[in-house]
Amino acid sequence: MTSVTKCPSDADLLRLGCSEPGATNLETRDVLRELADSLSSIGVTSVIALWMMTDKLSLIESYDYSSIQDHPVPLTYSEATVIESINSGEIVLKPVMVTESGSTAFHHWIAAVPIKLNDSFGAVSIEFKSWNDPDKATLLSQILLHRLSLIGCLSLAAADRRTKVADAALTLLQTLSKCSSADDVLRTSLEHAIALSGATTASVLRLNASDNRLYIFAAKGLSDHVVKSTSIALGEGVAGWVAATGQSLIVEDLIGDGSRQSPRQGVKSSLSLPIKDDTGLIGVLNIGSDRPGTFNAGIRELFNVLVQHTAVHWRLMSAVASSTEIHLDSLRRLALTMEILDPASSSDSTRMIELASHLGRSLGLPTKDQQALESAALLYDLGMASTGLERNRGYMPMSTVERAALRMHPEIGARMTRSALPAVSMMISHHHERYDGGGYPSGLAGDEIPIGARVLAVVDAFVAMTSSRPYRTTRTTKAAIDELKKHAGSQFDPHVVDLFISNSNLERTPDHTN
Repeated sequence: MTSVTKCPSDADLLRLGCSEPGATNLETRDVLRELADSLSSIGVTSVIALWMMTDKLSLIESYDYSSIQDHPVPLTYSEATVIESINSGEIVLKPVMVTESGSTAFHHWIAAVPIKLNDSFGAVSIEFKSWNDPDKATLLSQILLHRLSLIGCLSLAAADRRTKVADAALTLLQTLSKCSSADDVLRTSLEHAIALSGATTASVLRLNASDNRLYIFAAKGLSDHVVKSTSIALGEGVAGWVAATGQSLIVEDLIGDGSRQSPRQGVKSSLSLPIKDDTGLIGVLNIGSDRPGTFNAGIRELFNVLVQHTAVHWRLMSAVASSTEIHLDSLRRLALTMEILDPASSSDSTRMIELASHLGRSLGLPTKDQQALESAALLYDLGMASTGLERNRGYMPMSTVERAALRMHPEIGARMTRSALPAVSMMISHHHERYDGGGYPSGLAGDEIPIGARVLAVVDAFVAMTSSRPYRTTRTTKAAIDELKKHAGSQFDPHVVDLFISNSNLERTPDHTN
């Protein structure tokens, strides 16, 4: 039979003249051990624990005195008793079972006492065995003696929880700011949502502007079939409603329809939030848990903030990508114009990209650097177009002004690409540096020269030597390689030259001497 006793008020507690033992000791395990020791007059404590209720019930700390013979109470039974105590705001005392040892019968009991501090709710649970029915007054008085310490432990646990959540949110914002693309923003947001909520399933659905439907962009815990087949109209289902209304939604006790594999199967609690800003809807973030009651208003408010920041960063990265693509397209058009003005450079561009790309892979460049190198191989001579020298030089010696303009073309090209492609800009700026420091525009030497620029220097020299020019004789591949070897260590990076020469694709590159 369940015994329920009302908790005395703080005024009643003060009238008892209770002193607080160990008031300065707020190590939760020590407080629980102290409380367990003080209950020896009513029985033998098996397990004592402190719980906290936020979005779900969680165990803060427990102290286990039990042995195999003690038959401790199942954890699920303890959880149910604690929840009953918190919901009722009353002390709950229940008999659990009776065990026998020889001629002696032991009665096993569980007690749960609610604890509240401002907006923090919790409880202490005590599992114990006794020969007789426990003295409720003794049990209550001992718990009251330790009540302030228990409240302190609960307060510290709640503060620690809030700090961890705030730290996680701050980490997300810092990580979002480092994302290199809009897609990375969505993937990062999904990963942090899972980490924050402990979700068993999660997905980001992105709005497709062409048909105004939602498709899964990234997911965890969902089958490939669900990811590939999901297509949701605005207003359809939970995600569609969230997308159409722009409001977040918590749904409890989700059940599959039984006729097919449902993306909600096994999910008992879910949170769906719109990823949107003033410009419009981007998509929907879905988080699912296999435990009911996982999400509450406080958790929803936190995630509302997170999806707002996700939307801001996604829009920013999309704008940067769009701006970069527009700028890059303009540069490509300018490169095409150069080819029209100088038809011989058309095949040179193809060879530059092919050879530079292969050499970059041989060097083991990271993907981003490899992509930048390939762009630089296309755009490295953009600055030359603005000087007009390529068309006019060859038959007549250059003037002092023309020589100065020639030395400026790497910096001109670098300025043209700097805002949209900073890594490419660095390669273009320094592709006429010499390994011994005698080049231009900065006189860099050795490893001071960006590796991409050192690659461009070797490839540019080889392509120039083996291409047809009106002002010089075209060299054979072998002669060009000999020239690279001759200047390795002075004009060129010797390691880059060695890798270039060992390039298996080199002989298959179009050779204008054949």
